Parts: sequence; C-alpha cells; structure tokens
Amino acid sequence: MKKVSFSTLLKKIRLINLEYIFLLLLVAFSWWLMSSTFGYQDGDFIIASRAWSDFSAHIPLIRSFSVGDNSNLDYPQFANAKMHYHYLFYFLVAMLEKLGLNIGLALNFLSVFGLSLMLWLIYKIGKLVSGRRKAGVLAVILVMFNSSLTYVDFIRENWAWPDIWVNLFNLKEFVNFGPWNGDHISAFWNWNIWTNQRHLPFSFALMLIVIWPLLKAVFAKVEEDKKINLKIWLWLIWGIMILLPFFNQAAYVMSVIFIVFWFIFHPQLWAEYAYLYFFALLYSVPSFVFFWGNSGVSLEFGYLAQEKSLLGFASYWWWNLGVYCFLGPVLLLTAKPALKKLGFIALVYFLLANSFRLSADMINNHKLINMMVIFVAWLAADFFIKVWQKKLKLRWLLPVLFLSLTLSGIMDAFPIINDYRGRVPDYEKSRLGRWVVAETAPDSIFLTTEFMYHPVNLAGRKTFIDYGYFAWSLGYPSSERRQLLDKIYAAEVDPQEWCDLMQEQGIDYLAISLPPVDKIDIENSWIWQQQPVFAQDQNHKVFSVAAICRTY
Repeated sequence: MKKVSFSTLLKKIRLINLEYIFLLLLVAFSWWLMSSTFGYQDGDFIIASRAWSDFSAHIPLIRSFSVGDNSNLDYPQFANAKMHYHYLFYFLVAMLEKLGLNIGLALNFLSVFGLSLMLWLIYKIGKLVSGRRKAGVLAVILVMFNSSLTYVDFIRENWAWPDIWVNLFNLKEFVNFGPWNGDHISAFWNWNIWTNQRHLPFSFALMLIVIWPLLKAVFAKVEEDKKINLKIWLWLIWGIMILLPFFNQAAYVMSVIFIVFWFIFHPQLWAEYAYLYFFALLYSVPSFVFFWGNSGVSLEFGYLAQEKSLLGFASYWWWNLGVYCFLGPVLLLTAKPALKKLGFIALVYFLLANSFRLSADMINNHKLINMMVIFVAWLAADFFIKVWQKKLKLRWLLPVLFLSLTLSGIMDAFPIINDYRGRVPDYEKSRLGRWVVAETAPDSIFLTTEFMYHPVNLAGRKTFIDYGYFAWSLGYPSSERRQLLDKIYAAEVDPQEWCDLMQEQGIDYLAISLPPVDKIDIENSWIWQQQPVFAQDQNHKVFSVAAICRTY
C-alpha cells in the first residue's frame, strides 16, 4: 500500500472541506433565489412579478393532483386533452403538499434540490474534465452569469458617471427581454429561467447524472477512479431515462444525443457500458412516445432571429452569446481531444435549436441553448485555467475576457434582486373556492370567463380553456375551443342542442364573472338567465350544466 504523508493527508482534508463549503454556498444561493421568488404565507401565494405568468400555469397543475383529481392526466387548463406538458416535477410537489407541507415549502424544497444538484454537477464535471477544482468553480460562474451583450445596451443608456452605478443597483426591469418586448436579446439566459421553470434545473441535473459515468470513463486520470458500481448505476440510469421525458422532453432528447455520439467517439466504452445505456434507451422509448405524438416538429431556421438571413442569424447570436461567438472556435481548436468532443456535442445542440421548431412555440428551443452553454462553460473554464497557469503573455487579457462573459449576467441579477412580490389569495380565502371544494367533484370541469389564478384552478378543478397562450404553446387547438364560446353564450339557443354540446365537451359548470376576458355578451346570453347554483354577487355566478339540462 502506498504511504501518504501527514501533510498530504491534511491537504486532502482541507480540499474536501472546501468542496463541502462550496456545496453549502450553492444550496444557500439556491434557497435564496427560489424562496425570494415564490412562497406561501397566511393562505396567500407570494409571487415575484417576474414569475407571475409562469406560476399561473404551475399552480393549477400542482393543485390538479394535490386538491383535485387528475388521475386521467389531462392538462388542467385545457381539460379532456391528454397532457402534453412534462408534469412529473409538479406531481412530486403535489405529493409533498398532500403529505402536509404547504405548497411554498414543497415547491421550493424540490426547486432548491434541483438547482443545487445541477450546479454541483456542473462543478464536479468541470473539475473532472479539466482536472482542476478551479475550473469547476469557474464553470458554475460562467453558467450562472450569461455572456450576452446586455451590458452594451445598459451602458449606452446609462453612461453618465456616477449615476450608472445607482441605476445598476436599482435596476428593476431587465434591460433586454426579447422576444416579448421586441428586443434583439432574448430573456432565456438569466436567472429568470431557473426561477420560473422550476422543473428545468431538476431535469438538467438528472441528465448530468446520466452522462456522468461516460464522462468519468474517459476523463478520470486514475484507472481506479473510472470504475463505478454497475449494479447501482444500471438501475439509476434506467430509472432516470424512463422518467426523464416526464420531467423534461428536451433533457431526454439531449441525453440520447449525448449517449449516441459519446459511444461513436469512444468505441472502447462499448464492452463495459453498452448494455447499460442500450437498455436504458430501449426502455425509455414508450415514455418519450407518450409526448412525441403532439410535438409538432418542423424545419425552421434561425431560432428567434428577427431576420432569418445569415446576417440576421449572425447578428442575433452575436448579441445573445457575445464573446463566445469568437471564443468558441478557439476553445475547440485548443482543447484536448476529449474536450473537443464535448464541444462538438454542444454544437449539435446549437444546430438543432436553430434548425427545427420542436414545439408550437419556437422559444421552447432555449433549453438546447441552455445546455449548450453548460458544455461550453466546461471548455472555457479549462481554457482559462490552462492559459493562466502556463503564464502566457496574453494571460492579462483573461480578466477582461472573463468580465465580458459574465457582466451581463451580473446586471441581469439586479431585476430579480429588486423585484417586488405580490400576494394571491388561495382558494380558502374565496367564497367561490370554498364552495368549489365542498360542492363539486374533484375531477369537475369548469368553463370560466376569467383565467389567471382563478379560484377554480387554485382549488384543483380543471378548466375548459385558459387565457390562450399556455394551451397554444403546448400544441392544443385553443382557437377551435374558443370558437364554441359564441354558441355556448348565445342569446337564443335550442336547450337540447346546448346540453348536447356541453356533454360532448365534458363541461360540468360555468363560472361566469363580469366583465368577461373574452369579448362575449354574457348579460344577454341564455345561460345568464338560468338559475345559478352559486352566486358570490350579481357579477359572479356558477351554473351547473347537469341542473340546467335536467329540465330539458
């Protein structure tokens, strides 16, 4: 047995302790980020303004499992349609709420776990592929602080000294938030993506777990470190791959791409790892097919570039990736062979995001770019450490280069830090919400005239339509259902035909509030003249389809 000196042992212990301290810092940061953007207190949801829209979809999904009955896996804001959305993360949140945790703690616990685990694995893989702990830390920083040219727009608009610092620290709006405000820089590269899409870091962490044994087999420098417990990893990888499409379809697709290319690049891995990953892919196909039928994949060039020409494409990515546009080729040329293969796979993700519309809404391709950035961060971190340690003459440029890759991300942090939080009363604080839970079946379907944070959804009941965007972005025929509203709310109807339509569409109740969001004439409609089963006041009534149709 090789003897280890006492001083060497102390050094190893110190380094291990530093790693645990770094892990605790990641957990503390993750807890602050998640709990500062969502919480639950005194019967109110506490939601940051940046998360307002996304959580109006997440909360009904959670509550459809924890308060309602969604055993048939409908999308809760487009009832009687098979779930297109990767729901498993929010199902787990619902189960924690059923066990007694309030929804804020349940969601934040899993969110913190997912983000901490993702960042920790980014660190571990960065350390593995470079052989240096500093590279792992740098990779985490490069991922969390984006490289876009937002700082150019900010400085151009706030160049006066010293007001620029005051304006930066008090920043409440994102400098760029494309495509919604028409900006050339998109909104998917800052912390907002992790706080709003809580399932995303969790699913990315699962993907990194899946690829860890393959990376370790290639990058571990000591033969003993390459070995894994195949029995444990077999069940772990099989389980993750089978469930991953239900957490995030994009993470599953990227995992498959990585596995296929890594085996092509490293045929020596076939003997030991092929059966593990082959059967993982085989057994996971049914899970993927569950969603694939509604993906609506089509060819489309340029992602969110406003001009789809080559010049427009180049301009878009120059503004969104910044210095990486020039640094990327340098990283590929100077990286060691195994790292070049990681860079190639990152390029595949980039090309896929820019060549196909993978869902109804093109913005959803951002997940491929987010993962590409993680891969590129590993190469960049290795490059920074390597150049610095070789004491090359140009190493003085590294701080400038590093700042250009992170400055926009630092600026984008302040709108989240300075964001205000609003309160939304839970269903228990609403007469309508309490009535819905007490008097309607958990799997009831409502047609409502208001949508976001409606007591019906907060009480776990499903709705026939949403406000429009969520259902459309998931590929549901939202416009077709909306065309039925004129018939449902007509002034004159054939009662039997009306009841047949309600039965055909599976609608149990109509929860009507004046004025309606959709431009329909409710007050002169036939349904408004019927006897409601619940009336909060003259402008808020609920009508039972069964009670009305019983007389016809």
